[in-house]
Amino acid sequence: MDNATHHAAGKGIDPLEMGRWTWVRVKGRNNIITRIYSIYRPCKSHGPHTTYTQQVNALNKTQDLRCPQTAMMEDEFCESLDLKNAIFEHHGENGPPTFEAGRDQIDGILASSTIKVRRCGYLPHTISPATTT
Repeated sequence: MDNATHHAAGKGIDPLEMGRWTWVRVKGRNNIITRIYSIYRPCKSHGPHTTYTQQVNALNKTQDLRCPQTAMMEDEFCESLDLKNAIFEHHGENGPPTFEAGRDQIDGILASSTIKVRRCGYLPHTISPATTT
């Protein structure tokens, strides 16, 4: 990570500061700049301390009464950046469940449409990147 911090060329967050997305821009070889996003769209859940409820409250403060999931899709974040779901492109829309106790694919790997993704996938729930070395 030390090398990556020396190449950081910018950072940002979603305009409502709800943690829906953050990004960092890094400069690599040949001065190629890559922007990496971390995106979170909460599952519908109830209770005063859930991320979903916190985002409902943040939207309501701006007089926006939309569901956080709807707001994320209507804000057209992915479309405005010309992002594609690499998992869907390679494996179809019926991917594996990405929550251990679930049965649906709730996560995605997004890439710029200008990047050719050669391989992509998810590790099993029982394996973390730290244990694969």
